[in-house]
Amino acid sequence: SLVPPDDFAEAGWFTGGAVPGAPGPAVIAGHVDSFEGPAVFFRLADLQAGDRVLVDRADGTTVVFTVTS
Repeated sequence: SLVPPDDFAEAGWFTGGAVPGAPGPAVIAGHVDSFEGPAVFFRLADLQAGDRVLVDRADGTTVVFTVTS
């Protein structure tokens, strides 16, 4: 099973797939909200084609994705 991060402000990735930015599909998981309010993916539904999504990786690099639909 996929377990989202305990910190509602953080997203994590499914280690059974590709690392974000590597070839292949990467699965990123996080919460939309919590008992304290909005979480990391609260505004996910607001994304539109052309928007950029930045993923900060543990090694200090940032991978940039573009929303297509």
